[in-house]
Amino acid sequence: MLRYLPLVVWLAITVVFVFMSLSQFLFGARDFGKLLRRLGLALVWPLAMLSSAGRRILMDEGRNL
Repeated sequence: MLRYLPLVVWLAITVVFVFMSLSQFLFGARDFGKLLRRLGLALVWPLAMLSSAGRRILMDEGRNL
C-alpha cells in the first residue's frame, strides 16, 4: 500500500489544481492561455517543485487564484 502513496498524493493535488484552474477560468478572467498554462502545471507540478524557476511559477500562479 505504501508504494502507491506518492501516486495518491500526486493525483489528489493534481485534482485540486485542476478544479482551482477551472474555477478561476469559469468565474474569473476568461483567459484561455492562462487556463492551459495552469492545467499543464497541474500535471507536472512535482517536476516544477525541483527547480527554483518552477517553484516561482507555481507560487505566481497560486497567488492569482
